[in-house]
Amino acid sequence: MATVSEDIINWSKKFVEKISDINNMPICPYARGCRIKNTFKVEEVSSKEDLLNLTVQWCNKIKKTKYKIVVIGCTDLSISAEQLDSSVEAFNYAYMPKDIYLMASHNDQSGEVDFLYDDDFETDNEFSMILIQRLAELEKASQNLKKKGFYKNWDKEYYKHTVQTRKNLIRSILS
Repeated sequence: MATVSEDIINWSKKFVEKISDINNMPICPYARGCRIKNTFKVEEVSSKEDLLNLTVQWCNKIKKTKYKIVVIGCTDLSISAEQLDSSVEAFNYAYMPKDIYLMASHNDQSGEVDFLYDDDFETDNEFSMILIQRLAELEKASQNLKKKGFYKNWDKEYYKHTVQTRKNLIRSILS
């Protein structure tokens, strides 16, 4: 049985980096480069308290490291999707002014973004994730992808939930 960290790396290799039917590009065109260049860090915890504490630690240090993205997987499923989203939103209010952006992924939310999931890929573990990135780099990459038409075949609600929500937060927090 794989560890959560192995599940996250396998998910990146076998799904996120794989060419998608959506737009004939990988789900994340930057994931493979980050993994190969070792600028992708995976951590795992088993309690929601450790998840939140480790998130704060990484938010405070990611810009001092080589990592472009840190993914923290948590096997404590007592934290609901709503609680995780609320925590990440609060973190974004605190850390976006410091050029850090967070995203949540909860085990219970997969049905909301079916177009991003492959029925052939399954993890050995159930877990939620918090992804931590440098905001300016994420925005630049997103703008480059938009110019290339990357988002044109995305589900409109998912685009609104991810890209547009981030842009709205930037306007409300950083203006």
